[in-house]
Amino acid sequence: MIQMDQILVTKHPRSPLHGHFELTIDEVREFGESFFKLGFMANVWLTNGSSYSFIRTKEGWESFEMIDEGLGNISEYPGTFEESLDRLLTEVNMRPGKN
Repeated sequence: MIQMDQILVTKHPRSPLHGHFELTIDEVREFGESFFKLGFMANVWLTNGSSYSFIRTKEGWESFEMIDEGLGNISEYPGTFEESLDRLLTEVNMRPGKN
């Protein structure tokens, strides 16, 4: 089963001068959605070696897979960052031959 390996925040609207920092899934749950303001960006690496970029939009969350040839398909997730990460993991684990 594929799981999250790392969550790296690349842009935080409340502290634009703050460098990149890591979050754990427990911190994502603890902070709640008030921490993840419009424009928040993070890269997520999975245990299968794939990586995804997430950005907070007015509608919720957008993500795309980062691949060698460019960017993969854009996925939109309504709801919280935690829910979006859960949906990504569900989708990745449901793909045939990807585990």
